[in-house]
Amino acid sequence: MNSKEYILEILTDLCQAKIDFVLCGGVAAVLHGVERLTMDIDIAINFDRSNVQKFLGVMKDLSMQSRAPIPPDSLLDHEIRQLLINEKNAIVFTFIDVNNPFKQIDIFLEDLYGRLIDSSDEFDITANETLKVVDVKALIKMKEEVKPIRDKDQRDIIELKRLINE
Repeated sequence: MNSKEYILEILTDLCQAKIDFVLCGGVAAVLHGVERLTMDIDIAINFDRSNVQKFLGVMKDLSMQSRAPIPPDSLLDHEIRQLLINEKNAIVFTFIDVNNPFKQIDIFLEDLYGRLIDSSDEFDITANETLKVVDVKALIKMKEEVKPIRDKDQRDIIELKRLINE
């Protein structure tokens, strides 16, 4: 299975499970028209308990496990998420497929969903499934906030700004 196939599989499964999330990062940039390679999925989820439980169920169904030695259900606990952010300087919680480590999904630990849902566009990923994707302006802002800024984020910012000006 190539990266396009597993990215589509994961996103479709999340949509079919009616999980509240917004797609961010490189895949969002590609959907908006940036030509680049990306292997992982970055999302901001609604940390409502039932939503996180549904999300964890999808990860289990996809045989995806926590990359770090931290139980996945830690995502249910606001205090643990804050501890990871404040004491470990963690930005995301990563799930991987141990049989295909390129297949991964990063969940932002900071509760960004409420802020991003109002700054999102809808994309049809199948005939029946619509995906919320952070809009170009919000994606630029997110990438500008990454410290230290990475080369790939700088390139994305340039390309995303070019798309706005077209």
